[in-house]
Amino acid sequence: MADSQLVSTVKVPYNPPERDGKRPVDSGVRWTVDVDDSEMKERADFMLKLDPGLPPEDALWSVYDKWGGFLCRECGSPTVFDGQNGAGTQSVLCNNCDRNMSVWNTYELTLWKYKKMVSALAHHKYGGSVDDISELFGVGKGALDEARTCLSDLKYSRTGPAEVIEYDGLKIGIITQDMIYKGREGIMLGVSGGLHITEIGNERTCEGLDTYFDELEERLDVDKLLVLMNMNTPVAKKLLERFREKVIIVLQNHSNWGDVHVYFYRGGWRTLRLRTDAFTEPSRKLDEEDLLGVGEMELYKGLKGVSPRMSFKDATEDTLRDRVEELIAQFRNTDWDADGRVDLVMRPKCIRLNGLLQELQKRESDITKHLDDIREILEDIADKYASKLGKSVKKKIVNAWSRLTILEGEVNNLSEKILKKPLTSEPNEEKSSDKKDTSEPQEGDNMKISTKPELLYRGPMDGPSVPEEALWILGLLEAIFDGKEITTNLCEGKFGSMGMTLRSGRSIYLERALTKVHLQNQDIETTYHWLVDDYPIKDLGKRGERRDRKQIEVGARYKITYEDRYGVKTEREIKVIERNKKTLDAYCHLRKDTRTFRRDRIKNIIPLQQ
Repeated sequence: MADSQLVSTVKVPYNPPERDGKRPVDSGVRWTVDVDDSEMKERADFMLKLDPGLPPEDALWSVYDKWGGFLCRECGSPTVFDGQNGAGTQSVLCNNCDRNMSVWNTYELTLWKYKKMVSALAHHKYGGSVDDISELFGVGKGALDEARTCLSDLKYSRTGPAEVIEYDGLKIGIITQDMIYKGREGIMLGVSGGLHITEIGNERTCEGLDTYFDELEERLDVDKLLVLMNMNTPVAKKLLERFREKVIIVLQNHSNWGDVHVYFYRGGWRTLRLRTDAFTEPSRKLDEEDLLGVGEMELYKGLKGVSPRMSFKDATEDTLRDRVEELIAQFRNTDWDADGRVDLVMRPKCIRLNGLLQELQKRESDITKHLDDIREILEDIADKYASKLGKSVKKKIVNAWSRLTILEGEVNNLSEKILKKPLTSEPNEEKSSDKKDTSEPQEGDNMKISTKPELLYRGPMDGPSVPEEALWILGLLEAIFDGKEITTNLCEGKFGSMGMTLRSGRSIYLERALTKVHLQNQDIETTYHWLVDDYPIKDLGKRGERRDRKQIEVGARYKITYEDRYGVKTEREIKVIERNKKTLDAYCHLRKDTRTFRRDRIKNIIPLQQ
């Protein structure tokens, strides 16, 4: 008999009997077997109607009393009793294929045991403990644990319609984001209407955020994304770097409850500060003295509290200009006779300014005013410091400005005025310690996109002089939060069941916790279908492969995620040289040398083709 015949295919109303006042969760699910043989079909229907919580002996005698014998699990033919096996269990012999088997491995009892195990798994997924389920169904704890390890990991997710609103001709997707931890890793949860997504990682180190945001971006086809979250600046930084002007971030300060920062792009980056009760009846907060007054707001030019980085090519022209203007303002106010500051601080700023101006020039943007401002600064430096400073400081000033290649002639004039010689004749020793400097910034032209926050407005939200960009964001926030506090309570309700599941056992893997939470949020029929598909009858009684028991072969290549003693994870490609009980000796392509890896620190392992 093929394994495919033992599949649950039909569901009709069916209520199994109660046992000790408890009712199994498969109420409403009727099991049936798709098999052509009429006798096998009759016996299957009979067995699958039995309460999975019956004592095993009752199920066995139910078969014997009704038919006087059992069928072979392999071919479905009648069997005859054939003594006992070494454990003292009654054996039977198939008349057709001559297979000898325990009475518990016959066709009828296999079906019933399978229903018992899947029902036990369903109970576990819906929150029952291993001890309680073992007692209710008479399933051994070890057998249940082995069955659980056979099940695949499944993200908790809901794919209902996302929360999207229309505002000012834009489609804006709204998502609430939060995280619950177990140790140094946890589960990130995003809720947007009927759309719920999860990912395992760490907000503080940004592990898992790329995968999380990939899925988020795929699910939400919108013009702008508004993310409501707590005061987690690494995530805010990541969001700004990834989505740039597309994202609006609403951060609540949990250390100063009631304070909210909103980051948005409107003719440049802006930060709005307001209270959580801005759009509802005011309520007194714990640290009221640290908050704005009721009905008040602040608007800043730039990003206050976060400093994301992005590539030049990904920044808008307005963002580039904001950064140029900020640097020029710093140059105007710099004390150029501060020896250390010129050498360590201003030279990198000149490199950065040069790269920004070159990027604007590539975009055929007019930078005439910026260049004129810089010429004026260079002339002021020459007039002020030509006869004031020592030669070593003057050389450092020229060395710093020499990185501004876009105005090489003007910098050469500066050198002639304060050093009395042109750039071309400058000794090389000043640059010897700076060989890595180029006319462009390093690290892929990454730059801070935020400008130094500049207060544009402080006062009542309904004041006559509120800036236009503040009116725009306030209108959007009011459309979302009118009559409500600005909070992240959408995730907290979902974390109730997750927290219970995560902390239900010290050794539960986060992936398995997600699987459990996912199934707890499904209907019974969906859960049973998933369990039957994921734990087919052929796996009944088989030992599940555990991740810490993965067979690693000497000479094979693997891609691993390895966590060092400080909790830092790195992706490695290794070739195993020797396998020990607790360690692996392997050639590491990242370190280009042989290394010893502790097996308990290998968090993920994927075989690679030879």
